[in-house]
Amino acid sequence: MTTPAEIQVAKTLSGIQPVTEAAVLKAYERLDALTKPRRSLGYLEEIAARYAALRQEARPSAARKRVAVFVGDHRVVEEGVSAYPSSVTAL
Repeated sequence: MTTPAEIQVAKTLSGIQPVTEAAVLKAYERLDALTKPRRSLGYLEEIAARYAALRQEARPSAARKRVAVFVGDHRVVEEGVSAYPSSVTAL
């Protein structure tokens, strides 16, 4: 028996298409046309181009934004490898 979650996963996976070189080039064309030095944003610009290519949109929106923040105090200060005191990562 297939569960609703499995059906949703299968539906989502079937909708995923490979990124085409044309989509990547189109994304970079738009980014290069913005008022900034060409490719001046480095890796951030690469991420933006890949996102646009994945969405197959020149100006993709990020309407359903989410941010996940994970923190932890792994006691690396005691090892002498942290530039900051443990109070920076204290919970």
